[in-house]
Amino acid sequence: DCIMKKIVVSKQRQSREYLSNPHSNKSLSERQNKSGCISYTKDVKYKDLGNGYSNIFIGVLQKALAISKKWSRYMLNEAYSAGLISQSFWFIEFKKVVKLIFCGKSEDEIKRLCLEENLFGAAKEYRAKRMFGYIIKRAKTLDKHLVDLFVTSDLSTQKLINLIAIMRLDRLMYEFVYEVYREKVILGILTIDDSDVNIFFNKKSVQCEDIALWKFSTLNHLRSNYINFLADANLITTIDKSKTFTPPILDVALERYLVANGERTLVKAITGVN
Repeated sequence: DCIMKKIVVSKQRQSREYLSNPHSNKSLSERQNKSGCISYTKDVKYKDLGNGYSNIFIGVLQKALAISKKWSRYMLNEAYSAGLISQSFWFIEFKKVVKLIFCGKSEDEIKRLCLEENLFGAAKEYRAKRMFGYIIKRAKTLDKHLVDLFVTSDLSTQKLINLIAIMRLDRLMYEFVYEVYREKVILGILTIDDSDVNIFFNKKSVQCEDIALWKFSTLNHLRSNYINFLADANLITTIDKSKTFTPPILDVALERYLVANGERTLVKAITGVN
């Protein structure tokens, strides 16, 4: 069980020489009122130690802690990776896999369809196998609720869910969207050029030695893919070689899901809000 513990200390206590048990004859609620401590009235379990202090066990925070652990398994503890150089947005392929999951197909059954029936229309079997590995990993970041939401959503929302799956798995892509796309939208600067992307990677190279050791060709490929992914998700529109941000109006059901799932930062990153 996840237990959050909070120590509530009397504001009346001025020093260690102050009476060790100033309210020993008072109930917990009376001591809270007298000392100005925070009072918890909903979903709270506490143990009164009777010494001017109280250990507060806050049940309502258990869910928040569980959500935090769930979110951390995606990418918060992941090292920076250049893995996206080997991937594409693959929306059509991702959609096929998610629909098969919705219909109750197992991972082995989906893999068989990909390899034996060439579900993705790949030119070579090794290519189909590689695509399946990447796409099934994205699909696994979707819980049942998000799978259901994907299947019933419009095309724009489905593309955003594919982008969300990518960002959940790739820390650097997530930070690119949050630090470059979001910040420029907040500032009202709705265009992006090569210098913006270069500044981002230069900053990351200073922050992370591993990124500093990446080859120029790797960084160049990532630059191209990041822009392409945002364009495929309809967050960037290209007109006459000018790339313009097009922040989406997020589907209410998707926004509520992300917030309830502890992923408010993803909402901020995608919509470009402060």
